[in-house]
Amino acid sequence: MLAKADSDIVFIFSAQHDCRTVGCNEFYEIAETQERRETPRKQLRVRHADDDHYVVNIYALHNASNLRRAIDRELTKPIPLYKDRRAHHDASATRLRAQKDAANDVDAVAVPAGPGEVNADTVQQSQAEPGRPGKRRRKAWLFELDADMIHLV
Repeated sequence: MLAKADSDIVFIFSAQHDCRTVGCNEFYEIAETQERRETPRKQLRVRHADDDHYVVNIYALHNASNLRRAIDRELTKPIPLYKDRRAHHDASATRLRAQKDAANDVDAVAVPAGPGEVNADTVQQSQAEPGRPGKRRRKAWLFELDADMIHLV
């Protein structure tokens, strides 16, 4: 560890150990402390394989300009997730449209076109999990408008 004077510090940044790259997979237990006393509770900690590999949050807002000046551009350039982003987007959109069309076709078969063609309880029963009753639905009341009042039919 290198000790420096406070005046030599340019900015503060957050760094975390890169366990994924190095392959840190060994753990150890330590006792939790509460008000300077050890408790019977234990915490698992990772034993890091080395002290040379760290990840820096380059998207931090409080020191973004300092980080851009300090870190080489080659290390901060974005890495594309897909080689051909547009082709991946088009393929995903086509797949989602097909799923949506298939779902609409199923809905068109299950739901009747007009009122009163299928019992609402049967539709709910068919959509329920096997062995569980379907949801109870409120009864649809029909109203007939008379000259003076509304009658339940």
